[in-house]
Amino acid sequence: MREVRMAGRLVRSVPDCTSDLAGFQRVLAETVRWCAFKVTQKSLETCLRTPYILPNPLVVSNRFDAMKRVASNRQHLLMSVKGALDSDAKPDHGILQGGRLLIFFPDGTLSDGAAEASSHGYFDGENGPPWDTWVGVFSDETMPRNTGNDYLISWVPPIFFDMVEAGLRDNPESCIQWLDQTDLSMAQRLKGLR
Repeated sequence: MREVRMAGRLVRSVPDCTSDLAGFQRVLAETVRWCAFKVTQKSLETCLRTPYILPNPLVVSNRFDAMKRVASNRQHLLMSVKGALDSDAKPDHGILQGGRLLIFFPDGTLSDGAAEASSHGYFDGENGPPWDTWVGVFSDETMPRNTGNDYLISWVPPIFFDMVEAGLRDNPESCIQWLDQTDLSMAQRLKGLR
C-alpha cells in the first residue's frame, strides 16, 4: 500500500499560491501548452527535457529559484513559437487537458534509478520528472515525515500515464506520487481541478 503524505499549511510557493491560485493556473496552462507542443515534436524519451528550459545550476541557488527560471524560460520559448501553437489548437478538456498532477519530494529520494528504469526514462536517476513538466515548488509547514517539507508539482500528459505508473510502482521510498492521492495543502486547494 502506498504511503499517503499529509502536510499542514502552505508556507512558501513558486508560483505564489499563498493568497490565490491565479499564478498556479497561469503556469499550469503554459506547462500544458508547451508539453502538448513538445510531445508531438520529438521522441517520447527526450521530448520533455528541453535544454534551454533547464536552469543552470551555477546560477540557481535553491529549488524555488530553479522553478522561477524554468517557468520564465518556458514562457520565453512559448512566445517564440506562438504561431505554431495557435495553429495547433486542441479542443478544451479543462485546464489539465486530460493530464494529471504529480508530486516529487526531492529531499526524500534514494536516487536509486528504479523509477527511471521502469518508466523508460520518464523519471531521471534522482526520481525527478522532466523539467518541461514542472508547474511549481511548494513548502508546507513542518510535519513529521522523512521527505522534507518541499515538493515539486509537475503535469503529466496522458500519453505518459503508463510509464509514470510503472515508475511509481517501483519507487520504494514513495518520493513520487499522484497529487490527488495525498493530503498536501496544494492537493486540498486543487480539489476538483480538471
